[in-house]
Amino acid sequence: MNGLLVALALTLIPTDAVSTQKVTAGSACKVSNQKIDYLGKTYTCIKFGKKLIWSKGVLIVKATPTPSATPTPSATPSTTPKIDSTQAQLDSERLNFKDEMIFRINNGILERQASNKLFFKSDSRPSTSFDPVRVSAYTSILNHKSAPTHKNIVIDYQISSSFPKLLVDYSVNQVEASANYWNSVLDVPTSFTVKLITEKDRESVLKDTLMYSGMDQALDRLAAWDPSDQQIFFTGGGGYIPDRSDFKFKGLLMIATSSKAYPERMNFEWPATVFHEVTHITQGYFFKDLLPTLTDDQYQAVSPDNFREGNANLFGYAMSLGVLGWYSDALDKNLYNCITSVGRWARAENEADIVKLLIATEIRTPEEAHTMAYPMGALLYEWVLYKYGYDKVIDIFKGQGTSTDYTANISQRLGVTKDQLYKEAAPYILSTIKRVLGK
Repeated sequence: MNGLLVALALTLIPTDAVSTQKVTAGSACKVSNQKIDYLGKTYTCIKFGKKLIWSKGVLIVKATPTPSATPTPSATPSTTPKIDSTQAQLDSERLNFKDEMIFRINNGILERQASNKLFFKSDSRPSTSFDPVRVSAYTSILNHKSAPTHKNIVIDYQISSSFPKLLVDYSVNQVEASANYWNSVLDVPTSFTVKLITEKDRESVLKDTLMYSGMDQALDRLAAWDPSDQQIFFTGGGGYIPDRSDFKFKGLLMIATSSKAYPERMNFEWPATVFHEVTHITQGYFFKDLLPTLTDDQYQAVSPDNFREGNANLFGYAMSLGVLGWYSDALDKNLYNCITSVGRWARAENEADIVKLLIATEIRTPEEAHTMAYPMGALLYEWVLYKYGYDKVIDIFKGQGTSTDYTANISQRLGVTKDQLYKEAAPYILSTIKRVLGK
């Protein structure tokens, strides 16, 4: 996936056959990736934040010797049975999506931390572990072939010197990969500006004529970050907005974070943020010429909140993470966090409740509706990808610029009414919510 596929790169240090060193999980160690056998378990020295600690011990499995037998002329030569490592690998990679989800960059490659504090490039769960709707949606997204270049998209990079270098490299790679992915979808060449900034750029941000509102408060939050007990985040946006210098609508992808940010102390969504925001730019591309004439209500009618945020979640997680299990876990975590955040506002006891939630999340207000637009829209469009296919989703993207509103767009592109679509998708959405909440 354009160099962004996940890979594991661990340097193995020879393990002592028998260790005289006392080892306990979580205690300090000195040599990264050193392995020690102690009291029947193997411990690995891992990096946790800025410290080196011993991992949870992994039980050492020893094969039981088979008594020898006198061979006979007709006997099949004996072979030593191989230990099936599949379950052991699954157990090593395991992570409960409700727990802290940490990604890091190792030699330019994204890795995810498992519950045992080790980082892995992969997820060995077979596709049969996931709902067929989710598998189909994920597969259809990845099956769209990226262009080798983005000749239809011109990008102007404006990168602050205070933006962490490791995150600059990753973000630029994501921008390029996102542009290559969406290039063939665009009919006419376009352009957008990429701004990577930190709290140290506050003064210049306030003077910038092409900037999202509210960035002063966001930068203040970044400046107050305490890495010892808080996770940091990416904030910003993507789309077409008016430039105060000439009042023309221009494409903008803006990412802001702390100048002290590093992946192991960042919110789980940071790897997907760039692709998420470039998806917003792609959505807006198809009705950007209408923007000067649209009121806020008309904007929502053309491109409802659950459509925009739901698809940005799907494409962002799928393309940036590139692993089915990680994609699924990220969607589940986002859903769980959002439902926990809004509480009883998101009533989801039956299919009728789901339809009401889909209608409620079409608009950005109240705040609970905007929060739930991300997971509800993602689940809805997983269903659309599964039932109607990738090309139909892209048709809906394009239809924003030619249909009178979203309701007409759905009817024209899918051949069903919006109400029918919501009712079709409701069983899948309800079952997913119940699974995630453990009901």
